[in-house]
Amino acid sequence: MTEASKLALTEVRVSVEGMIEKLQGGYRFTRITIRPVVTITRDDDRDRMGRLIEKAEHACLVSRSLACTMVLET
Repeated sequence: MTEASKLALTEVRVSVEGMIEKLQGGYRFTRITIRPVVTITRDDDRDRMGRLIEKAEHACLVSRSLACTMVLET
């Protein structure tokens, strides 16, 4: 999405934390927290980057296929 938007990135780091609970039938992920850290080259692209992160979250095939709470912390 950033390439299509012609947004220049310097660095991307992502940490993920998952919570597993024992439910009927075994253990399952009940919550996944995603914490992306994106370094952009121009400070005036900050709002645009935030919108792209939200757009990526809604378009992510993996996130949409999971049956647990997904939290995005930017």
